[in-house]
Amino acid sequence: MANGAHGIQAWRCAFPGCTSRATFTRGCDLRKHYNRHSKHLFCRVEGCPQSEAAAVARAKANDQPLAGGFSSKKDRARHEAKHNPGIKCEWRGPDGEECTRVFSRMDNMKDHVRRIHHKTAQLQQHHRLTQNPTLSSS
Repeated sequence: MANGAHGIQAWRCAFPGCTSRATFTRGCDLRKHYNRHSKHLFCRVEGCPQSEAAAVARAKANDQPLAGGFSSKKDRARHEAKHNPGIKCEWRGPDGEECTRVFSRMDNMKDHVRRIHHKTAQLQQHHRLTQNPTLSSS
């Protein structure tokens, strides 16, 4: 613990090998950072390779300490969402066709639409214009 600016107490991470230069004025922020060093949360879906049971089995088989979990509840929740994807691709084609892809995260679905469907639409438009040059001169 050290005194920071204006006499406020500040702490640095004491985890062996931590290279962070961050100082923390609130104990809760230091604990949050410190927990990033240990992956103590495991997937709660039975049979998942990242579940606690799977991690225990790996540790025993390799005579190693328990490892392979998540360091924050948010990271674990993001992973667990993959087990039950429910976000359907929102793309609709000009003739009403739909994409059948399903995602666990909205940002992944939006990225898919941008990368796959918008690129496909641009190629189709380019193909139509090159096949019928009178369309491009209007």
